Amino acid sequence: MPAVDPARLRLQIDRVLEDFNTPGLFHRRLQDLFSQYANRALRFGEETHSPSLMPTFHLPDPLILQLKLDLNPLIKAHPTLSLELSDELWQSDYFEIRMVASHILSRVPVKDPEPILTRLERWLTPDLDTKLASELLSKGAQNLAGSHPHSWELFLEAFLTRNSPKMNALGVMGFRESLDHTEFRNLPVIFRKISPFVQDPQFELMSPLRDLIENLAEKFPEETLYFLKQSMALSDSPIMMRLIKQCLPFFEGDVQDQLKAALR
Repeated sequence: MPAVDPARLRLQIDRVLEDFNTPGLFHRRLQDLFSQYANRALRFGEETHSPSLMPTFHLPDPLILQLKLDLNPLIKAHPTLSLELSDELWQSDYFEIRMVASHILSRVPVKDPEPILTRLERWLTPDLDTKLASELLSKGAQNLAGSHPHSWELFLEAFLTRNSPKMNALGVMGFRESLDHTEFRNLPVIFRKISPFVQDPQFELMSPLRDLIENLAEKFPEETLYFLKQSMALSDSPIMMRLIKQCLPFFEGDVQDQLKAALR
């Protein structure tokens, strides 16, 4: 992997951006650029900034940061073309190129949420890399939870109605990401929608549910305590009890004591 020279890097990125209006050529030039900076010497098991099971370039952070900065004004000025470019880049097998597609989608100015939601629905598949799924849902929440909260809520609810634990997990992950946006904190809706999954958790949902409960406990400890105690009153599932025990460290002081007492 060559050292990153800022001036040279800017010139290289400018050459890629010249083909912003030609998605296929942009894709090829972006992959060529990433190949030049790829860390081919990284061995299996070594720590990286983008853990993924997908083919990965292991790029230096300055490259990704500069690329995003230079892309942003073009995305703002050309939203329709940006959507076409994101579609093209999402076809890549490489983790970082798909991350660029996610970034583009997240920066498209939103008047009508449907073009964004349509792509998210198409891209969020049961076998999608977990880190990419989390990134898409985080960016989707960032772009839509505040500006179109009802559309975003319906989008997440649709995952929870699917007859697939892996798809249900995407809905749970989406609610977790949405809690970071003050415009989307409809607790009664969140608790009502995740209640069946907490009372009878499937293996694929254990980790997403823990992450969601951790975020809820941090922001709304009393309300989350009440929800979990209510869930225990409605179900005696040993897996649910195990889930709640795993969530005990997310609470502090009297709230944690109350939850421990309810578990006895």
